[in-house]
Amino acid sequence: MKNSFRVVKKELDKIFKFPRMIFTSLILPGLILFLIYAFMGAGINSLIDDTIEEESKIYVVNFPDSLEFVFEVDLDMNFEIIKAEEGELEELKQKVLDGEIDAIMYYDKDFDDLVNTETLPKVEVLYDSTSTTSGSASNKALTIISIHQQVLYEKFGINPQIFTLESKTIEDESQSGALILAMILPTIIMTFIFASALGIGTDAIAGEKERGTLATLLMLPVKRSEIIVGKIISTSTLTILSALSSFIGLLASLPFSSSIFGLEGGVNYGVLEIVGLVVILLLIALFASTVLLIISTLAKNIKEASTMAMPIYIIAIISPFISIFALNDPSSKLVYVLPIFNTISTLREILSFNFNLVNFIITFGSSIAYITLFIFILIRLFKSERVLYSK
Repeated sequence: MKNSFRVVKKELDKIFKFPRMIFTSLILPGLILFLIYAFMGAGINSLIDDTIEEESKIYVVNFPDSLEFVFEVDLDMNFEIIKAEEGELEELKQKVLDGEIDAIMYYDKDFDDLVNTETLPKVEVLYDSTSTTSGSASNKALTIISIHQQVLYEKFGINPQIFTLESKTIEDESQSGALILAMILPTIIMTFIFASALGIGTDAIAGEKERGTLATLLMLPVKRSEIIVGKIISTSTLTILSALSSFIGLLASLPFSSSIFGLEGGVNYGVLEIVGLVVILLLIALFASTVLLIISTLAKNIKEASTMAMPIYIIAIISPFISIFALNDPSSKLVYVLPIFNTISTLREILSFNFNLVNFIITFGSSIAYITLFIFILIRLFKSERVLYSK
């Protein structure tokens, strides 16, 4: 048993004798989980509060006289009711899809007369299921209709169930499929690219240290800056090939999107979207390569490099979820400057047919700035004997 405890002590010393290993192995995983749930919780609460507080623009087609109470009573809901005619219905549906209005309440023509004759008129609430603001507006509309039923009962003694209520979604099938892709694909793409960069990047320098071949490489009549540039190019090339593989897989899957998502037509992207996707994938690959090469340079061996890189990998694969809830202000440009989140947000915009040139340029510029900074740091690290020959 004495020898067993010696082995235990030896293994534990690998962690507890090095503050960096204590932080990355024991403290960082819990810290990341805390930050994830803190951001998501705050983001979800903010999203719900903003949606509820935002004024909903609701159009009422064939507005009945018995609904006039909405202009007279404070219902403690933030909404605007606008009257509309039967002939405007199709135009209003398109406006819901375009985000110009939030929901439609459609009453049968001569609704009040039909109620009085007990011929079961119909009321429909039409909204865009892909929009949180439209969904919130539909809930407000349903509440108004429920109050309308109570008013009919209290004022006229009419059975509240005298008319049928139906909630319907207005959907552009191609847009719906694109939104589903925009929710799913960023996580898949980030996982594949960072997993590839993790394997290649950690071996590129930390592997050389572990095998003892780095010293031989440094003795060659080659500038260290040229060595690190070569490492960056080779690692980035392999990671970019992985990114392009992901892109080709994405293109190949698009014809099957109709069967995958239950749509009549598939999702078809134009030349602009395809070029944008390629550029973003290349930026992600270059970013991942340079970050993981820095970690590989700082680490003493592959095992330590993998341990140090794992938090970056975790952040990369969960950041698509965080960006949905915690960074949801469409007017803010901050998200297009933050590393990792900028490429994810732009990727999601392109996939959902919401390509924005300004956001794309900000993302491109900030990503290039980060990559350039990381290359500069790598060159500086490679000139440090203490870093390269650390034991």
